[in-house]
Amino acid sequence: HPAGVPLPHTPMRYRKFETGELRPDGQPGFNTPTGKFEFTSEWLRGHGYEPLPVYTEPVEGPLAAAELAKTYPLVFNSGARMQSTFRSQHLNIDGLRRLQPLPLVWLHPQDAAARGITDGDEVLVSSPRGQIHFWAYVTEDIVPGVVEANMGGGGPLGPVEWQEANVNSLTDPENRDPISGFPVYKALLCEVRRVVEKE
Repeated sequence: HPAGVPLPHTPMRYRKFETGELRPDGQPGFNTPTGKFEFTSEWLRGHGYEPLPVYTEPVEGPLAAAELAKTYPLVFNSGARMQSTFRSQHLNIDGLRRLQPLPLVWLHPQDAAARGITDGDEVLVSSPRGQIHFWAYVTEDIVPGVVEANMGGGGPLGPVEWQEANVNSLTDPENRDPISGFPVYKALLCEVRRVVEKE
């Protein structure tokens, strides 16, 4: 330290797997069923899951829910971060909200054109669970067939547009990852249409 005051710290220790510090039984190795570093997970295999990551079609994906996809053909994602907010915080700060005054849904130009939507249009994003007003951000920075809706709205702060833009109204709290139990926010079905009059 520049002032000459020693700061308390714990020195880094490396190779803890050699000294038994990682295992409850004190034996060398890793805290895995085999005691080894596992490229495949014996724990997952033991619980009936694939030991290596494999693609599984989402429960509400366009292939697994083909009938539903006829009404809701776009894959809905939410949760991308914005520079002006931190989750639902800061929507009441004018200077930050000026960076993005309205809740946006990103659409690829192909999807927007097919629906008569242009950049900046007010749109209605709907899912089997509800519908929310957003404003279209038409960009090639997203793949066709997928949309990304801002999260963070739905609270008492900020303008009414943000207060009404609660993406949780579109998601399914019962649709959860089978391993982690985390709700699915990035693989649901939706439709987007242009708002002609305020609905």
